[in-house]
Amino acid sequence: MLALALAADGQFEAAIPEQEAVVKDDPDDLEAWLLLGEVNVKAGRTEEATKAYAAYEMRRRGLIDGLTLQNKDGTYVMPVDQRAACARALIPARDNGTGLALLYALSREPDPVVRQALAEAMGSQRLTGYKAALTETAAKEAHPEAKAAMLWAVQENRARPARVAARAGAGRGCASG
Repeated sequence: MLALALAADGQFEAAIPEQEAVVKDDPDDLEAWLLLGEVNVKAGRTEEATKAYAAYEMRRRGLIDGLTLQNKDGTYVMPVDQRAACARALIPARDNGTGLALLYALSREPDPVVRQALAEAMGSQRLTGYKAALTETAAKEAHPEAKAAMLWAVQENRARPARVAARAGAGRGCASG
């Protein structure tokens, strides 16, 4: 909060160490990495901004791997609770790569707890490219909480669809479809 307040006041140099502390405390907080990149840009520190955006991308890719990677026998590398946490941690990453990864995970995920977390992430992002897959998956979903999350996500998408503009470090959103 302090970093946000300092940045809002135009004190970008002062906001940087505060935001660095945030990403150190929670390296998987994608929004925190994006804010660190932004305050570095506004402070004229392009090399540090590039490093922050690269760290964002590495964490984003690590979360996708945690969500989707399987062993040779088809079992998931990460347990259910950690895959669900990875799905929720990807909410700030509204870009094509993340959107496709969430769609892929939803189409293959055997566990309803993770499917619920995926639907929550997709509903929070509200990208229109999710609508068809969520609607189709919800129609077949037997788990009540996962189904409710999918229906909520479809409703969020209809009520407030997101069109994502390009932003440094995050690419373009999968806003069509």
